[in-house]
Amino acid sequence: MGVYHQGGVIPVQIWLGTQHNSSMSEVFWWRTYSPPVWLLDGNRLQVTDLMGLDVKQMFARLDTGLQDGCHRSVGLVAPRSSTELDYWTTGGKTAEEGGGLVFEQVWTYTAHVGLDDLDFAGEGVWRTLERVIGRRGLTPELGD
Repeated sequence: MGVYHQGGVIPVQIWLGTQHNSSMSEVFWWRTYSPPVWLLDGNRLQVTDLMGLDVKQMFARLDTGLQDGCHRSVGLVAPRSSTELDYWTTGGKTAEEGGGLVFEQVWTYTAHVGLDDLDFAGEGVWRTLERVIGRRGLTPELGD
């Protein structure tokens, strides 16, 4: 489990560092360890850590990032097991349907398991394990 727990942080940050022509100017990391910014390899991408925020606080911060005028689009890196994001990431959503935010998955690293959103009390043991392991991976997504 040691290889999988938060195992996608380094590969995703390295991948983001190679995206020099992307429209992303800021990337937000949610429900993961803080990524090492030196892995961006000279990419001027701003990294914001949202660890510990609930979903409403996270979306408020993303909305602030888009509204401040300097961002054309933002990136969100989050575990695939975060089902709260499904509404905004499923295909065919418009900005109006998504409450102003729509995300497009741009890459996935599947050797990542986030144990930070285990919900044994709410989902039960089997449903939680099924979600966290069945939907393993860390995904950067582009949001407008």
